[in-house]
Amino acid sequence: MMTRTRRILISSVLVILIFVLFYNFSISPKRVRISELTQQHQKVAEVFANSRAYIDKYKDVKTAYDSIFAVWEKLGKYLPEEEEMPELLTSISDASKKSGVEFILFKPMTLVPRDFYQENPIQIKITCGYHELGWFLSKVAELPRLVNVAAFNLTQAKEPSSDATVNAEFVATVYTTKR
Repeated sequence: MMTRTRRILISSVLVILIFVLFYNFSISPKRVRISELTQQHQKVAEVFANSRAYIDKYKDVKTAYDSIFAVWEKLGKYLPEEEEMPELLTSISDASKKSGVEFILFKPMTLVPRDFYQENPIQIKITCGYHELGWFLSKVAELPRLVNVAAFNLTQAKEPSSDATVNAEFVATVYTTKR
């Protein structure tokens, strides 16, 4: 017969053995799985945080792009396409006729390509009265397209007639878009 102490000891060993087996086969693998899932969760949380930062940056970049594109669209109205150049040159010629300006030279120069546009310089020499010159330049400035007048040289006409008192020489640069 077993003594009471021995029964308690065997029962205790059995309980401990059951607990150890239960821990090793049930709880321990789940703790390992929880640890693995926690690490995966941390990695996914990092990726998610980075993605959220990229999305925020994308929104900022998209807003800036839309703003710049809107400005570009507005500026595009002032920059004709190459097909519109003859019409624009005709407008400059019409402005000279309306202003009483006589062309001595109207010579397109070499095209200067830029990043998003092209410069189309035109060497112009005219003879006219002083006020007619101002009127002509104001007509050029009123054109719906961007025209820059540079390298301006104004001299007195050698043989001033009643209307022509000055000779003007300048480069008018017309800008066109590259599409």
